[in-house]
Amino acid sequence: MKLVNGTPILKWHPICQNTDNSERDQAELREWWNVPYIVEHESGQAAYVLNGGAWDRSLCILISSENPLEEMPGYMKENAWARAYDAPYRRENAYTNKMHSVNEAGEMVELSESEVLEMMCGYLPE
Repeated sequence: MKLVNGTPILKWHPICQNTDNSERDQAELREWWNVPYIVEHESGQAAYVLNGGAWDRSLCILISSENPLEEMPGYMKENAWARAYDAPYRRENAYTNKMHSVNEAGEMVELSESEVLEMMCGYLPE
């Protein structure tokens, strides 16, 4: 693995596909969660991140990019939850979108970030 400005560049996917994120090894989650990485293919490069955007694989990002490595600083800046490979894992940095639920009175309420984190990513290590 080559590391350029905190972004891993690989010739293979480090994250096994078709594995439920909740069944992944805790060490694997600590190492790769929210870490964008680039995979070199015969036809070019594509960037991916394991962030819960898909339940069983890394999410493809920057696929249309000519050079994902050049775009990575902008991606990292726009996505505060993303981290460099060599940055420490922090569970509270999990990617969470705003979600709503229905309360006991039948009213639509917005869930807090911690509620969304627990609901969507309760399997993440502390």
